[in-house]
Amino acid sequence: MQNIYLKALDLAGYELEEDISLETQVRNLFIDMVDGGMYSDVRNEEEADDFIEEIGLDGVAKMLVRSMERYGEFKRMVGIGWEVLIDLRKPSKKLIFIIIFLSFLLTPQTAIAKELTTKQAESILNIIIDKTYKLLTYSSSTYIYPVDGIISSPYGPRESSLDGFHYGLDIAVVENSQVHSSKFGIVSKAEFNEMIGNVVYINHSDGEQTMYAHNNKLLVKVGDKVNQNDVIALSGNTGKLSRGPHVHFEIRTNNGTLSIDPLDYLPAKTNKF
Repeated sequence: MQNIYLKALDLAGYELEEDISLETQVRNLFIDMVDGGMYSDVRNEEEADDFIEEIGLDGVAKMLVRSMERYGEFKRMVGIGWEVLIDLRKPSKKLIFIIIFLSFLLTPQTAIAKELTTKQAESILNIIIDKTYKLLTYSSSTYIYPVDGIISSPYGPRESSLDGFHYGLDIAVVENSQVHSSKFGIVSKAEFNEMIGNVVYINHSDGEQTMYAHNNKLLVKVGDKVNQNDVIALSGNTGKLSRGPHVHFEIRTNNGTLSIDPLDYLPAKTNKF
């Protein structure tokens, strides 16, 4: 089963470590993905080890490879869908389109539905419903940009992402730029993650959460109360998923379980690549 281990590590962009067994490296990859919130059914290292024991490391490696390869058709369809959606101006037309689009994607007879688990289908449905709600009800912004930079990668389908979807906003800045809290809240995590580097999570009173990843240095700790615009970190290029100095910024709803498009909350910005 070494081939499937090597494939999983290669797809994730891991560099092989000769002094560590492949089995340990695959386990570490899975735990890094769990810590990064990429598998909602497994929430921490203990549950990850239980899951490995339940289905075996070979099964986990196959699952990792599937999750990084299987969404080619889905990515293409979602990409087409968002392009059409952006071009529709009237909210009623947007809503009609989304209903038709969802019914096609998630109908059991479609090839896409056959490739999705119930959890994955529900996740897709929640993301698009939430985006629809924001498109129809959005009025004013309560968030600010964490840094003043160039939007180098928006929220949405992206070939280079592990599962074909980019769950936040990448903002390119000079390394060690000040990273600001987008909104008042309490720091729930401030730690290093192998995949996304030095990361800060801030919980907000409305049940939403913001995340700031790939930082060079963290300036806050768990439990700190931060006001909007407080400096919480210095930007960087940390984590295996980073390809240059930037801040990966996410806004999540439903107590931090559902990522949504930050641009639906932020002031208008035109400086994109």
